[in-house]
Amino acid sequence: MFISYSTKDYDWVQQSLLPVLDENGINYIIHSRDFVPGKAWLDNMADSVYNSRKVIVIMSSNYLSSAFCRDEMRMAIHRCSERDDSSLIVVRIDNIKSNDIPKSVRHRTFIDVTSKEETTTWQRRILDYVLSVVSSGSMTSDESSNDTDTKSLLSIFKLNRKKKRNNAERELDNQSKA
Repeated sequence: MFISYSTKDYDWVQQSLLPVLDENGINYIIHSRDFVPGKAWLDNMADSVYNSRKVIVIMSSNYLSSAFCRDEMRMAIHRCSERDDSSLIVVRIDNIKSNDIPKSVRHRTFIDVTSKEETTTWQRRILDYVLSVVSSGSMTSDESSNDTDTKSLLSIFKLNRKKKRNNAERELDNQSKA
């Protein structure tokens, strides 16, 4: 299982979520511990999203303000729709407005740690989700070892990043000429 979170929310992840997973013997990937040093960030990200049975997005205002987090979420959404499974769950940990949550996940059922109704049930709900079998059947070894989809998606993300960088460089160049 891959946990996608903003580094600014690490304290919540470490103090609230990880103990629940550790106590129940659940293996997980977190970028601060498990990303391969020297490997491109996007490659680490894609490998974590596509090679995990489940992805938990820790949604917060910090998460939405991070380009890396939004990229991880887009990859997880793409993977979920591509495989037609329920591998993605969103856990809201702050009072971010529903309208600020991206439309692609806004109408999904998600766990809201901030709601009074879920104060006592969010941990059990996460465990139920993590321990459930991914819907639409189990993955075959061919699906889990197929890197083609990951590589094509990674190419798209790299191209988008390159375009943004080029646009920023052009903007700076135009400003310096003015």
